[in-house]
Amino acid sequence: MKTISAKPGIGEIIRRSRRAKGYSRDELADIIHVSRNSLYNWEKDKNLPDILMGFELANALGVSIYELCGIDDTQMTSDEYSLLKTYRRLSNGGKSLASALTDTLYDQERRSSVKHIRATWRLIPLESTPAAAGVGVPDTETDPEPVFTRLNDRSGEADALVRVSGDSMMPLYKDGDVVLLKYAGEIGEGEDAVCVYHEGFIIKRYTGGRLQSLNRDLPFGDDHDNDDIRLIGRVLGSVKPHDLIMDITPELEDAFADELKAFDSLHDQG
Repeated sequence: MKTISAKPGIGEIIRRSRRAKGYSRDELADIIHVSRNSLYNWEKDKNLPDILMGFELANALGVSIYELCGIDDTQMTSDEYSLLKTYRRLSNGGKSLASALTDTLYDQERRSSVKHIRATWRLIPLESTPAAAGVGVPDTETDPEPVFTRLNDRSGEADALVRVSGDSMMPLYKDGDVVLLKYAGEIGEGEDAVCVYHEGFIIKRYTGGRLQSLNRDLPFGDDHDNDDIRLIGRVLGSVKPHDLIMDITPELEDAFADELKAFDSLHDQG
């Protein structure tokens, strides 16, 4: 199904382009030599950069000034030109009717698109700290990022996504995989879990009353039995690459505008 989104404002374009480049607000503000507060106000459309700063922003973000301003600089197609010529021949009443009909059709298609997207995808946080399949990864203490997973029974139950780092859970989970995590206070026999102990975050299988690796060549080791290990949650499985959207598209931003706004407010994404 073709998706249609509302045209984003300049603030949204700046924020989306910044995230695509992997910059925090502080990093981009340093690059273009403005305060973080100024950049924040631009992204929230509280005010706009002047034309010279607009060129600085476009250069830093790797976009054209047209893209930054939300201007479509592509040429009009022959079909569009034909429609425009016909529209110009209409009476004022006919033009009003054509505009109203176009707005109605656009609104109907947009509503249908949003309904389809929301029935297909789910916004979910991707934790910044991976879970090591070997020794633990120290907590990065960085906010999670919003990503989207295809909606199904498992992803609908999950609370977050976590990356896997290392090979000790091969062949089930390989290095770089993304897994679905359900926060839990206890784990059952034979279930996989994400835990944290003094060396950091880990992913292991609970079996025989202890955490173990699946890869026998990379055992977790008996010396960890007495560690203060805290359960984070139960692993529901891994996410296939085609069921994961890391870069938020304009269509997703439109369909999940309220959820993304709440996510940013909760985590103060910068």
